[in-house]
Amino acid sequence: MNNLGTTLVKLLALAGGAAVGALLSRLYDEIMTQRAEERSQRDKMRYEQGLSALNEQGQRQGQQPQS
Repeated sequence: MNNLGTTLVKLLALAGGAAVGALLSRLYDEIMTQRAEERSQRDKMRYEQGLSALNEQGQRQGQQPQS
């Protein structure tokens, strides 16, 4: 009986961890998708203005960061 109980607890912990992992993965994916869409919109607006796109550091693409 003790072995059965321990096995059930381990299975529940494993299933719970998998569920939490799936939820966190979905949340992360939604955040990254939203950021990509925002960046795309920002780049489209800059393109319409005749400006080059910005990279994540706020610099124009194709420029090397200054040290």
